[in-house]
Amino acid sequence: MKIVSTGIPDVYVDNIDKSKLDLANKIIKIIYPLLDDIYSEKQNNAISLKREFERKTFQVSNEKDNLEKLVINYNQQKKINKLLERLSILVSSGIANSGSYRHETVVLLKVIDTLSNDKLDYHLSETIKTINKRFSVSL
Repeated sequence: MKIVSTGIPDVYVDNIDKSKLDLANKIIKIIYPLLDDIYSEKQNNAISLKREFERKTFQVSNEKDNLEKLVINYNQQKKINKLLERLSILVSSGIANSGSYRHETVVLLKVIDTLSNDKLDYHLSETIKTINKRFSVSL
């Protein structure tokens, strides 16, 4: 193949494969620094995005753990509030003034913040039973 405007051949007629290889090497020498810079920039960008993703994932998991703890605490405080309301009904109706129940109520009020959810549920059900017994007898 010849360049029409100058008449200088751009390939060697003797060995076309060698001419193609030389042309490819010249193109690579010109383009390679551009591609290398772009590749390293993209790679650095990918690494920074990966670090950012890991940081945000860690942050989200910490926030999730905190929210789960808050929900558990909220549910326990809600049960304690219900139990205290029921105990106030027992005290105002005079049921809690009997000897053994009075002692149990005092002990319950002292340790109410340290009780597990199962124990809170148990005491809630027991106070409901006591309230229902008292008011069903008086009706």
